[in-house]
Amino acid sequence: MKATKSLPWTNWAILFLGMWVFVSPWIVEIPEDAPIAWSNFHLIGAGLVVLAIRAIYFPQAWVLWAIAACGGWLAISPWSLGFADHVSQTAHSIIAGVIAVSLSAPRIYRRKGN
Repeated sequence: MKATKSLPWTNWAILFLGMWVFVSPWIVEIPEDAPIAWSNFHLIGAGLVVLAIRAIYFPQAWVLWAIAACGGWLAISPWSLGFADHVSQTAHSIIAGVIAVSLSAPRIYRRKGN
């Protein structure tokens, strides 16, 4: 329990971002006829949750890199997976991806300085 006292708030923000990405297909009204987008949001959301929990209890540099990679994937996935023509899905994916990278990048930078 001692490790949680010095816990950065970004781990918790990433945890909630992952939960949001996971449930967002229902909230953002992503059509159910776009299964690739649904699967993408569910997989990446679940991955962010698992990585955030890992970062909370067992912080390691690779976890931050994995979070940044998930964020980068979210940002480019509309074009990679072919759902860029749906504005709400694309905007949601880009915004969530940028937030994930923004939350992990400063911590990666600080770790490299140590």
